[in-house]
Order: sequence, then structure tokens, then C-alpha cells
Amino acid sequence: MFKRFKNIINDTDFIKAWLLLFSIFVPVFFFYLVDAMPYGIAMALGVFLIAPSDIQGNLKHRFYGMVSAAILAVLGSLIGEITQFNLTLNLICLFLFVFFTASVAVYGFRASLVSFSGLLAIVLSYANFSKETGLGLHLLFLGLGCCWYILVSTLYIIIRPHSYIKRQLGNLANKTAQFLVLRQKIIEKPKNLTKYLEKQNQLHIEINELHESLRESLISNRKIYGQSNTNRRNLLIFTELIDIFEVALANPIDYNWLTDFKKTTPQIIKLFSELQSDLAKRLLHFSSYFLSEVKLDKKDGIRLKIKKLRDVLQNDSSLKSDIESKATLKTWFNQEISIYEKLSHIERIVLNLKSKDKLAKLTSKSINRFLTPVDYSFKVYKNQLSFKNIILRHALRLAVLMVLGVIVGKWFALQNAYWIVLTTLVILRPNFGLTKERSVKRILGTLLGGAIAFLIVYLFHDPILFLVLSMLCLVIAFTLIQKNYIGAAAFITLNVVFLYALLQPNVLSVIQYRLLDTVIGASLAFCGNFFLWPTWEHANYQKEVKEAIKGSLAYFNQIRKLYSTKNEVDDEYKLARKFAFITQGNLSAALQRMAQEPKSKQDAYQKLYKYTALNQTFISSLASLGNFINTHKTTQMSESFNFIASSIADNLTTTLQNLEGKSTRLVSKKETESLKNAYNDLSYSLNKLTLTQNETEKIQEAILIYEQMKWLYEISEKLKKIS
Repeated sequence: MFKRFKNIINDTDFIKAWLLLFSIFVPVFFFYLVDAMPYGIAMALGVFLIAPSDIQGNLKHRFYGMVSAAILAVLGSLIGEITQFNLTLNLICLFLFVFFTASVAVYGFRASLVSFSGLLAIVLSYANFSKETGLGLHLLFLGLGCCWYILVSTLYIIIRPHSYIKRQLGNLANKTAQFLVLRQKIIEKPKNLTKYLEKQNQLHIEINELHESLRESLISNRKIYGQSNTNRRNLLIFTELIDIFEVALANPIDYNWLTDFKKTTPQIIKLFSELQSDLAKRLLHFSSYFLSEVKLDKKDGIRLKIKKLRDVLQNDSSLKSDIESKATLKTWFNQEISIYEKLSHIERIVLNLKSKDKLAKLTSKSINRFLTPVDYSFKVYKNQLSFKNIILRHALRLAVLMVLGVIVGKWFALQNAYWIVLTTLVILRPNFGLTKERSVKRILGTLLGGAIAFLIVYLFHDPILFLVLSMLCLVIAFTLIQKNYIGAAAFITLNVVFLYALLQPNVLSVIQYRLLDTVIGASLAFCGNFFLWPTWEHANYQKEVKEAIKGSLAYFNQIRKLYSTKNEVDDEYKLARKFAFITQGNLSAALQRMAQEPKSKQDAYQKLYKYTALNQTFISSLASLGNFINTHKTTQMSESFNFIASSIADNLTTTLQNLEGKSTRLVSKKETESLKNAYNDLSYSLNKLTLTQNETEKIQEAILIYEQMKWLYEISEKLKKIS
């Protein structure tokens, strides 16, 4: 329980929430003491508006992003308040500002949060916070509040420059450990393979996001942090975690074989399962070390498990006559050894022991190649000006719905009608599925928060209690907003009700209008995403499929090159692997989005599911092949291997051409016969090797190469067929 609590208080969102509360509390308390509360509220509003744009990564981009958010916040507040004397003018300005500000999101995730600050500002301008100070002074202190938060959050980074990276490494270790746990569950219950693979796909998406975040933080900020020992160690740990994930993706096992083998020799599979469980627990222990700073336990007991399993594989009588099974198990065993070696390397890095430095040969130019480039030029925006662009359609939809929200609020003279527009803003997303999900969660959270708030306000009448609870609810809400949206919505409602309880006695009406406005705003978002220029996944999924196939082809070509040259893994291999992992994660995300859409819009779901499952299996097989070639001394590449590899590459290329609507040539009978001959040559080499030699390494290589190449070709054929 204590460790879990420590994980929470060390969480990135929790720390950011406390920074937000501190930045709000200080100016409010100061101006309360000097009897100038409206100025404190204006500064607090500035803090609240700019906080969403505070995301980690490249510190230069972070600073310019937050400055841009501050400018948009002041501009949005100015336009919103100065045009309220005329409803028509106000609605026109609202539409134009919302559309152009929301369209800034074409520059990526950071830009979308910068634009959110401006959008939030123009919505909150309808609350008329400038009544007591005048518009000029209100905007001045709002801008000062933005600057104050930039100063506070930047000072925290200067004081604890590596704390964010350490927490992200802990999160990455945790997610990777969960991936290992799913591998173990597949071994224990292979019948539930589909269920576990779906969970792996979700984890794959989350791990990709952490990889990208850490790449930007570790690599782009090297000039600021310098070549410090801490930064270098963090980068080394990150590379080891990426390698562990590649091995975790690798799949040297045919699950049909596993089911049959488990029936005859369950004790061996049990030992593998126990070893995988211990490896996952060890990685979770590293996660706790990074997140909660627990003492690193050097005794893990894994060495004994490895020794026991090695002895069984060498001496078990049932394996002496089954050479293929023994070779498959040996390959599987070597993969677990590879994970353990990487975990041991992380331990040595953490303990500052001497270890082989993988970064020794990497230059700054080489490392920077692993960053995803971001272009903030106007040319990018100009090139995206098309109605086909999802972000621009979303911006147009949002602008129309926010205008409708204001009209509804004015027409029915609702109390705090800007809550309608605010709800629409925070719920509406470019795709229907996420909007629907957030609409339901927002309403449920508001109902829950309203019910709890009513009970507390009804039972207690202490303003100090309401003030303390409102601050705590704000911290909890911002901590949960990315993890549990229902909980976040509930605590936001609690925060709002407690603040209003300090200002007016009739809290019940506040709760009623809060719920009513939330339902109206959520309904607008839901209907708008369905009827106003909707973006359905079946119209766009082929782009993700093509990128995923390109990623698999690039990864396959690098493995083929590695097997041919026998060189060490280079940057080109790692970049191809990164591209394959990211594009597969994007493909899985597209499948999830389509699954959330109405049944009538899921006509391509089965096809997309096949693409996702086949490409995931293809990458898993590639990871197994690449890991084996990288960690073993392999024989010379045969002509048969090269011919089959060319056939696989041709199939993937044909798949891409089919997806792009280009004509493709048919495979001739002669080529089909040549392929059969190549398989026969590989099979003959395998049989000859297992019958005449007792060299385990060569047997392993022969079986793995034959099985994986056969598997890869079959998958590439299926991909070509469904394209």
C-alpha cells in the first residue's frame, strides 16, 4: 500500500497538479492579503489557461510553445470579452478564432495543447472575470499569471532536471514488464491467444508513445543537460529497454506445437513460465526503483532458474530423440537469457559498475537521427489546407458547435451557459469513437461528482472545509485526467461546486445547471461528430496499413542485410525497427478507433483486423529472426534463403502496389517452381544437419531460419491476397 502511494505522489501528472495548485494559490493568497482579490483571480486564470501546454520533451519547443499559449490565451480573452456587446459580431469572431486556433493542431500534439489554451480562454471569457478590474488590467494580470507559471514550472525542471525522465523510464519498464507477463499468460493458456494479443496491441501503442517521449527528452535536450553521466546512463537504460521490448515481441514458437508439447512434457513449459514470470517481476522491480526510489534488490534468484532449465534441456530423456523440439526450446531459452542479460546490464548501469557502453561509437548527429522531426514552418500549414484533412474538418466542426452552444445558452438563458461550450470543447475529438466514450464518461463523472458534492454541502457548512476540499479536488482531477476520465470529471465537478459554495448559498441550483449544461454540451459533441463532416476510419485506414507494410518491409530488409554481412547492429537497423514498431502501433490504434464506431460504419473492420493481426505476427517473427542473428554466430547465407527472402519482399511490395491501386504482375509457374525448390533445399539442409551432426547451434539456426522464413512467406502471401 505504501509503495503504491509513493508511486502516485511521484507520478508526473500528480507533480504537475501540485505545481498548478501552488502557482494558483500564491497570487490568490497574496492579493487576498492586500485586498485586491480580482487581480489574484486574473493571475490564477492565466495559470489555469497555460498549464495544459506544459508538456515535457524538447525544452526549447516547450518554452516557445508555452509563450505561444500565453499569447493565444490573452488574445482569446480579449476577443471574447470585447465583442460581447453585439451577439452577431461575437459569434463571427468566435467562429473564426476557434477555427484558426484549432487548426494549429496540424503541427502535432504539442501544438494541439497550445491551441487548447487559446480555445479555453475564449470560452472562459463568457464568465466575464474582468468586471471588477476592467479589461485592460484583467488581461495584464492574466498574462502575468501565464509568465508566473512558466517561471515556476521551469524552475522545477532546473532544480530536478532528470526527475521526469526517471519517472518515464519507470513507466516504460512497467509497461514492458506487463508485455512480458502477457507472454507468460499465452504460454499458460494458449487457448486465450486472441484475447492476450489484443491486450498486447494496446500495450504496444502505449509503449510506442513512451519511446517517442523519452527519445525527445533524452536526445533533444543533450545540449542543455550536457554530456552528463546521469543523462548518459539514462540513455543507456532506455536503449536496453528498447532491446528488451524487441526480444519480448519475438515469437520463436508455433502455438499449435506448444499446445501439443505441453501435453507430453508439461514440466519443461512450467519452468519456462516461471522464468518468464521472474524476468517480468525483475523488470517491475526496476520500475519501482525509478518511480518510488525503492532500494535495488541485487538478489533475484533468476540465475538458479536459468541453471535448472539449462540442465533440464541438456539432460531430459524425452528430448534426445526429438531434435527439432530441443532446438526450438533452445532458441526460446536463449531469448530468455538475452532478456536477463539486458536486465543485468541495466542493474550495472544503475549501480555505476563498469559495463560496455553502447553509446561510445554514437555521435550527436547519429543519435539525433532517432528523433521524429517536427517542422513548424507555415509551409506545413499551407500544405494541410484541404477539406480532406482530419484536423481541419475537426476545427470547422468545433467552431460550428461552439457557436451553437453559445446560441443555445443565450436562447434558454441558462445559468453559467458557457459550461455548455466548455463541455463541448473538452469532449469533442477528431474521431467519433473517442468523442462517444468521453461524452458518456463526462456525464457519469458529473453525476457522481454532483451527488457527492450535494451530500458534503448538505451535511457541512464550513467555508474553510470547502476551500481545502476544492484545492485537493483540483489536484486529484488533474492527476486523473489522463488515467481515469470518469474520476477526473467527478473531481472537477466537486471542485466547481465547492468554489461556488463559498460564493453563494444555493448550491443545489449550481449542481442542477452543471449537470444540464454537461448533458447539452456532450450531446452537441456527440451529434456534431456524427452529422457534421464525420471522419470514419474505413475511409482512412489504408494509409495506416500502407505505412505498417512499409515498416515491416524496411525491418525485414535490414535483418536480411544483417544475416548477409554478419556485421554488428547499426543505426539503419535500429531506425527500421523503430519505424516498424511505430507504424504497427498506429495500425492497432486505427483498429481500436474503428471498433468504437457505429456498426454501420464498420464494414472494413474484419479486413483491418486481418491486416493488423498478420502484420503483428510478421513483426513478431522478424524480431525473433533478428534477435537470433544478432546474438549468434550464424553460417553463410544460402542462395535458397536469398531467393525466399526476395519472394517475401516481392509479396510486400505487391501488397503496397495493390493498396495504392497500381497494377501488379502475376507470379509465373516458373517462379512458383523455383520457390518450391528453394524450400526443398532448406528442408534438405535441415534434415541432413539433424541426421549427421550433433552441433546444437547449427541445428538451432537451421530450424529457426526454415520455420521463420516459411512463416514469413505465408504471412506475406496472406497480406498480398487480402490487399
